[in-house]
Amino acid sequence: MKTIIVACSGALATSMVVASKVDRLLKDHKITATIVECRLTEIEEKRDQVDLIITTTNVYRSYGVPTLHGLPFLSGAGVSRVSDEILSYLT
Repeated sequence: MKTIIVACSGALATSMVVASKVDRLLKDHKITATIVECRLTEIEEKRDQVDLIITTTNVYRSYGVPTLHGLPFLSGAGVSRVSDEILSYLT
């Protein structure tokens, strides 16, 4: 089973929204995965246990794990592109 981190910079509100939309995307494509919501500051301690990181803000470092910007799930612009990227990493 795959594991995904969805991280935001603050109080987890935006990561909850993005995680919900990613969960729906995965279910629509019959992909089983665990989604972990956290703050950006918590990624480092969790990165060895995940297959993909999705953030709601720009990240200027590498975690050694594929990392995508999840803002399109909040703005609506570019959702299909980032959805395709997520699916390519998990299939």
